[in-house]
Amino acid sequence: MIVPFVRRWLANLRADQLPDGRIPITSPRSPFDAEAAATAHGIGAIVAATGWSDAIAHVPWTLYERSGDRRVLEENFPAMLAWIDHQRTAALELPASLASADLSDERRAAQSLLYNSGDHFGDWLTPSTLEGRPLHEAIGIAPALTSELIAPMFQAQTLTIASRVARVLEREADAAELASRAAAVRAAFAAEHFDDEGHLPVDLQGPYVLALAFDMVPAESRTAAAERLAALVRERGDRLDTGFLSTPYLLDVLWEHGHRDLARRVLWQSEMPSWLYEVDHGATTIWEAWDAIAPDGEVRAVSLNHYAPGSVDDWLYRRVAGIRAASPGFATAVLEPDFDAGVDRVRAHVGTPRGPLGISWERDGDEVLVETTVPFGVDAVLRAFGEELTLEPGRRSIRLAIPSRVGTQA
Repeated sequence: MIVPFVRRWLANLRADQLPDGRIPITSPRSPFDAEAAATAHGIGAIVAATGWSDAIAHVPWTLYERSGDRRVLEENFPAMLAWIDHQRTAALELPASLASADLSDERRAAQSLLYNSGDHFGDWLTPSTLEGRPLHEAIGIAPALTSELIAPMFQAQTLTIASRVARVLEREADAAELASRAAAVRAAFAAEHFDDEGHLPVDLQGPYVLALAFDMVPAESRTAAAERLAALVRERGDRLDTGFLSTPYLLDVLWEHGHRDLARRVLWQSEMPSWLYEVDHGATTIWEAWDAIAPDGEVRAVSLNHYAPGSVDDWLYRRVAGIRAASPGFATAVLEPDFDAGVDRVRAHVGTPRGPLGISWERDGDEVLVETTVPFGVDAVLRAFGEELTLEPGRRSIRLAIPSRVGTQA
């Protein structure tokens, strides 16, 4: 049912798209929303914003990856291009921080490529920007600190996704042009914001997470940027300090840059801000803010059912259980559990167009018992302890010996 539900929502999103290409931050959008934005000021007046509006590219692509249904790409590609054209037009305006600066011709040309002006939510509700301040005073700090960095990151990633979409749709000229524009945005961003040590001007976890996730970091600086991110996490007591836009990418970025044990510690952290803090304080839904219920039990004036940081569920399925699509629609799949995740047993399955793809595993002394369920039409492999085993359709039980040393990195 997920494909028709999301396709229907995307139809609403396209219907709400404004003539200038902007994608509203809420959809379906009522006349009340438009009236409220027209009479508001600051954050309340935002109609379209980086991250939120980029859903027009990110959602169809993710749905295609999970379902293999090309229709969702065909239906939404024109709307993606319209949003991209809006970003390109808006990029011609300098951000407020540079409006009165005396820029060289080279820097001005680079700035004209970057969608970094206007009002955005940035890495919304970054925990450290809220600490020790009333919410109504602190709520604008993360947008002010991070928007100018994060907006062009999403711009580059949306261009990249649109290029991939064009390639699937066999529009090779569009794919090449979009990829070229994405590369130009990334080069301009790197020249503007990364110093010789691979550091960003805003020393928060979120911008580093997104820069690494979206390939914004020059190749020679990736290790330094990843090490700075890891240091920022450790400085917070192995706790996250990420807002709405960067939280979904945090654990994967740590994992893929050699900090797997640190990703695990963040996952199982129980001090605020953390997912288990919410569980320990009675949460049955994901909160809008990590401290929606304070340690003393005080309830803050935020939503208690606001899914943004709930992206950790995706991590549990892909990394801890280890179920990942290797091609659109799970035509090929990889089962690669994390046997060092910090739990003794896991059971999970995902729905694919061909049926449930599942795995359960349990540690038993110096062995792991693995049971897999593979639907017909899915070519799946099990990866464990450096070995790869082809899985036949149906159910299978496998007992694996745990090597005496399984290398992980902090």
